[in-house]
Amino acid sequence: MNKKIEVINKKPLSKNRKAPNKIQRKSMLIFTEGETEFGYFKVFNIKSKVIGKGNAVSTVKEAILAKKSHKDVDEFWIVFDKDDNTQSQIIQSIKMAEKAKINVAISCEAFELWWLLHFEEVSHYIPRRDYEKKIVKYYPNYLNNKKGISAGQNMAWKLNPRTHIAIKNAKKNYNSNNLKKDKYQGSYTTVFKLVEKLLNR
Repeated sequence: MNKKIEVINKKPLSKNRKAPNKIQRKSMLIFTEGETEFGYFKVFNIKSKVIGKGNAVSTVKEAILAKKSHKDVDEFWIVFDKDDNTQSQIIQSIKMAEKAKINVAISCEAFELWWLLHFEEVSHYIPRRDYEKKIVKYYPNYLNNKKGISAGQNMAWKLNPRTHIAIKNAKKNYNSNNLKKDKYQGSYTTVFKLVEKLLNR
């Protein structure tokens, strides 16, 4: 199991590349609203905390309160889904988080879209109820263990070789949606921004 974790966290050193100085690395804390997301980011050996069971606004408020007890952390992220939140709630949540210096990784409509982007481009709106129908085509065992901490960890290990594909697809998808006035009604995720940062630590 540890060997699989190391695949994500460590890059082979070239002759001209020195080992990273861990003391100089910024400490990070990721707030997630679900255990599946928590399990996924746990594989990156990053400190994470599950918060919130209400709407996006209450989840961000809880993250802001939790941040106060982590003064030793340099960088904060919050990962949450649009779900049934209104566009005004999402906009309010993002503004609150940014004001509190918490970076946001949002998925419209749900985090599982990030799984799907490892396998295919998404160029149009897909309701979250259809995500698993598509994912299972590429990963037939998905429905056997799709929620919870262990499910998030398993997906991280399985999807790791295709992470570069997911980032590419997510960027293309995000850029096309970000120009729309009703972008929060589409299907996109900014989880790629957080994952890129984790891979480059």
